[in-house]
Amino acid sequence: MKKRIKLIVNPDSGQRHMEEYLPKVMYILGSNGYAVDVDIAREKEEIVRALKDASGEVDYVYICGGDGTVNLAINEFAGQDMPLGIIPVGTTNVLAMELSIPINPFEAAYYLANFAEPKAYDVGRIGENYFGLMVSYGFDAHTISKVDFNLKKIIGRYAYVLAGFSTLFTYKPEPVYVDLMDGSEPKRGYFVVVGNASFYGGAYSMTPLAKMDDGLLDVCIFKEKGVLKSISFAIDVLRGTHINAQDVEYHQVPRVRLSTKRAPAQVDGDFSSGEMESVEIAICPKAVKILV
Repeated sequence: MKKRIKLIVNPDSGQRHMEEYLPKVMYILGSNGYAVDVDIAREKEEIVRALKDASGEVDYVYICGGDGTVNLAINEFAGQDMPLGIIPVGTTNVLAMELSIPINPFEAAYYLANFAEPKAYDVGRIGENYFGLMVSYGFDAHTISKVDFNLKKIIGRYAYVLAGFSTLFTYKPEPVYVDLMDGSEPKRGYFVVVGNASFYGGAYSMTPLAKMDDGLLDVCIFKEKGVLKSISFAIDVLRGTHINAQDVEYHQVPRVRLSTKRAPAQVDGDFSSGEMESVEIAICPKAVKILV
């Protein structure tokens, strides 16, 4: 009997046109012995409904989308046995990079169909929601809030670069207080990343020691503010030397509490518009199964 796949496609993810990749992806999966049922879903509510409908009805759920769409699947299947497959068609596809899943969607489909096996990975929990990659407070979240998403469809990740440059000299950093919940005094930073994965926004690492199966969150705290300090920090990140800098603290903990009055936040690359003034973030070991 053929294995059944629910293939959920977000046509708004990334710069590829759905008609360019979907027929070949379906052919690859079908010719390798899978029965494929496709749902096209672009709005969050549609994607969540498709995920809920798939539960218990198929053997695997595959996501054709970016990290935001994958995040919705993680939130649906955390704590369940449903294996999740990722066929990357988003702008950066950070989780696929982290797990060494081919970035080309055709290669990914072939790999998942022929070689991948389900493996349990940690996810983070922030409030009532889950994340696979990271949570951060500070300039990057502010930048995400300023991205022109029509422009993003045209120039991809460079839309974030333009948004960053356009706000670099006007952004006013707000303090974020970090309680490692280990009895130590809270730390103060102006840019804080809590990572479950090492990669961040592309092929560079903000939390380079993070592993998705070690039962820990990696917390990177940038303690300074100001344009020149921020530029210096960004250069250190690109060089991979930032965690050794004097104005950076790096910790590995199972949970952490972040408190702030006005600092913006993002979760798995999506701006968080909800109330984020004080939140506890915890690791959930081996909570989701991903085909790798």
